[in-house]
Amino acid sequence: MHSILVNDLQIIIASLVFAALSAYNFFAFSEFSNHNKIDEINFIDNIILFSMLWIINSIFIVLTFLYRSVLINEYIFFIVFILSLIVAITILIASINFIKNKKLKAFPFLPVAIIYILSSIFVVLVKVPIHLIFDITLYMYITASIIYVIFAFRFRKIRIQIGLIYNIGGIITIFFVNILESLLGSYAVSTIYIALSVFLNVGFFLFYCELYFMDIKEKINNIEYKNQQLTTAKKQIQKLAFYDPITLLKNVYTLKEDLKSNQDNFNYVMIVNIENFKSYNNLIGYEKGNYILEEVASNLKSLLSGEEEIYRFHSDKFIILINNNEIYVLNLINRIISLFNTNLFSNVSLNPYIGVSQLTQSKDFNSIIRELELTSQYVKKRRLSYCFYNDFFFDDFKYKLMLETDLRSAVIQKPWLLHLQPQISFKDNKIIGAEMLIRWKNNDTYISPETFIPIAEELGLINEIGDSIIETAFLYLRQLNDLGYDKINISINLSPYQLMAKKFTENIMIKAKKFSIKPENVTFEITESSLIHNIEKVNRIMSELQDMGFYFSLDDFGKGYSSLFYFTNLNLDEVKFDKTFTHSLPHNEKNLILLNSLTEMCRKLNVKIVIEGIENEEQYSCFKRMNCDYYQGYYFSKPISIDEFIDLLKQSN
Repeated sequence: MHSILVNDLQIIIASLVFAALSAYNFFAFSEFSNHNKIDEINFIDNIILFSMLWIINSIFIVLTFLYRSVLINEYIFFIVFILSLIVAITILIASINFIKNKKLKAFPFLPVAIIYILSSIFVVLVKVPIHLIFDITLYMYITASIIYVIFAFRFRKIRIQIGLIYNIGGIITIFFVNILESLLGSYAVSTIYIALSVFLNVGFFLFYCELYFMDIKEKINNIEYKNQQLTTAKKQIQKLAFYDPITLLKNVYTLKEDLKSNQDNFNYVMIVNIENFKSYNNLIGYEKGNYILEEVASNLKSLLSGEEEIYRFHSDKFIILINNNEIYVLNLINRIISLFNTNLFSNVSLNPYIGVSQLTQSKDFNSIIRELELTSQYVKKRRLSYCFYNDFFFDDFKYKLMLETDLRSAVIQKPWLLHLQPQISFKDNKIIGAEMLIRWKNNDTYISPETFIPIAEELGLINEIGDSIIETAFLYLRQLNDLGYDKINISINLSPYQLMAKKFTENIMIKAKKFSIKPENVTFEITESSLIHNIEKVNRIMSELQDMGFYFSLDDFGKGYSSLFYFTNLNLDEVKFDKTFTHSLPHNEKNLILLNSLTEMCRKLNVKIVIEGIENEEQYSCFKRMNCDYYQGYYFSKPISIDEFIDLLKQSN
């Protein structure tokens, strides 16, 4: 009888151990399946609470078994039971308090604890056969271990494999002790089981502590690695913050800081722009463009001594701070120009345009950059190589900005003064027509078209101004026709932007019908700049309007990019020689020979010739001898109003 009770006690202890190990395996399963969601410190608290709960519960079950088997007296049972109950209540209160204060999450401790406690109560109250309890807990443990095996091979982590070996070792030890029961004796086996249960639980707990120590160590290593990455990233960020990533030169931010802290150390600041680099970049591609910038930066840097600093300002702009005198600056400019003249950067020929400004204490970063940009614009516009800043640039910039503002209002208010400059026949010295000329009256100042027309083109306002001129010209023609002057021709200057505008031809026809004018009384003057970029489209528009009866004249011939190519590819009705030819005659023999040849060519091509800018008898006589067709200029009349023009027509007749 006594040996049976001892054997049952062994089974109870083994069952308790199996139950604990099954729970620990469940904890491990939960931890590895939700590793990113479970707080590790909270997870260890779960294991500690469950271990304490298991110890109290195990003592209670063993005491109950011993008490029922009359192996201990009632007094000892009562004392141990009360102590166990106090500890159990304390653990329960602590658990509830942790959960309430959100210091301990309910999962996975709470469901495991509830199942474990309910199972224990059920076993005690129902008096489930001891061998059945052993079988159930053993199967639970084996099932949990199999799940653990799956995770071990799935994740192949050392920490999981260690737990797996620990589990298998525990099972083998239990079975090995059962096999040796006949040799060891019942009491020895009971003692071994009790020691083994404590060993397995304490060992498993220590395993979890080691597991999280490994986690902490791994996280420390990760933190150290991330710190290294952050240090590297910080250095990289600092490098990006202060240096240009393509050319490896100092960037704009560094330039600003250097000017703020070291401006006294520099006398001049220079900006080097690369002309048309953006066009080259679009042509050759972004990567090759960056490579060319690297080459340019390297070559520019090689020209500098230790007293200069170079920076990449923008995509194709470099700024150099110079601690030297003006002679040194001029020598450096010449070296830079020579560098670009003699070097091909990746087989691409580049041209620099350079602006220089003198540094003073009164200039801040923004004013320095403004001076450099204004100087650059001046150099580029006038096709120079370099220039030093002059206050005139800023005054001119302010004036242009003011004109831009006023011009936007003028397009709406139309304060234009439209005058006519008579065109005279060389043959009989009679008025055959007039050129429409525009002036802008702005704040009691008369502004010439050479000043405001380019601005209007830049702002996209030229079409509105051009429409106003055309409509006024057609109105004047209507007045002249009504007075009986139906043979008078009016010439109207067209901007390239007007020619390229949508429905230009249709708008001309609408205005012609509105004023009932004859197309053959209108000559449109176009300049060579209209033809350079899109001669095919210009030719098509000209042909459409010529088919309707309008005439076309090539204005300012002999100025800029004059080419005989236009005569062969355009059906011109008239050519207008630029006044630079007029002013050079009759004393410039070369121009005289050239003009004789050109006038002879025009006659053979049946193209009328208009000479502008005739101011004296000598010029008049010279062109008359060449048998030119028409002329205009102060020799006959200055530009006049429509009323004055009508009076002049009456006097002429």
